[in-house]
Amino acid sequence: LEKAAQSGHLDSQKFLARTYISDFGYSDDSKFIYWMQKAADQGDAEAERMLGVYYLEEEGKNQAALRLLNQASEHGDVLAKLYLAELYSAGEKVDSNVIKVMDLSSDIVAHLGEFDNEPEKKNSIKARIKKVLTDTRNVLCLVLKECTMFSFYYPWDSKFSEKLQEARKKYATLN
Repeated sequence: LEKAAQSGHLDSQKFLARTYISDFGYSDDSKFIYWMQKAADQGDAEAERMLGVYYLEEEGKNQAALRLLNQASEHGDVLAKLYLAELYSAGEKVDSNVIKVMDLSSDIVAHLGEFDNEPEKKNSIKARIKKVLTDTRNVLCLVLKECTMFSFYYPWDSKFSEKLQEARKKYATLN
């Protein structure tokens, strides 16, 4: 297995990486990182996501994690998109971003059919995205109330008014 991984075999690299953080009885985070990075360097979305999540949750390397999660998302990884939507919705490890949440959520919903053969995973994704959208809607309601008051007192700020209209349209899609 290690010879195949060393020769660049993608699945071997990912499998070997997983053995270092799994229930096989031993753990070596540095080897997990090494092999998963090798797979991520080949542009594998799953490896990018797994390494990104690891960096965020275990290492606290937010910038590296976001870079990897965004790469995985760009490569079509629905779970990376979901993880990013949760992060942007919560605003804890990254700045909250309603527009990104809405864009990511739209992509996730559009790709739910990919999980038709995995009903438990599909239901889990649906439940998680519903929570993200509900949380985002609640925040957006508060923001829109404040924005409406602001635009009443400062009507000359056309860029702000445009952003407010855009946010209202996004909010309407949540209902």
